[in-house]
Amino acid sequence: SGYGQGELLITPLQMASLFSSLANGGDIYQPKIVDSVYVDHGTKYEALQGFVPSKWKSDIVDDYVLSKITPLLKKVVTRGSAKSVRIRGMDIYGKTGTAEVGNDKSREIAWFIGYTFHEDKPLLVCVMCEVPAGEGAVRFKIAKELFSEEPLERDDEE
Repeated sequence: SGYGQGELLITPLQMASLFSSLANGGDIYQPKIVDSVYVDHGTKYEALQGFVPSKWKSDIVDDYVLSKITPLLKKVVTRGSAKSVRIRGMDIYGKTGTAEVGNDKSREIAWFIGYTFHEDKPLLVCVMCEVPAGEGAVRFKIAKELFSEEPLERDDEE
């Protein structure tokens, strides 16, 4: 939703699955938490099972909608509220959100979800943090590090 008030209950995995349809031309692949299962044999690991990506839902977003929403998601990162996620040479498409927690409005859930078509490293990143009200910028630092090739330097206060 572009703007929401009231009850919206969604997990990060559900949000990532939904958002993946925008990165995958309207298709959602079967969500997996891991891509392989291993067992250890001393200092060596043996793959017991690997998971091959498979489509779960097809064409849930049509090409016309994708052509309209994709540039808007790019602007969120290039000129909007998620500018601090930008990485030179990588186009990132994203959406931010904030949800108040409790009646006293002292805490919030700050989230960012974004994806990239980067040739060498296509990624979808979903960050949700429960933080004191007004402290949600940490979501952008986390997302940028996940998109980055190299970990970012940490502030001593973090």
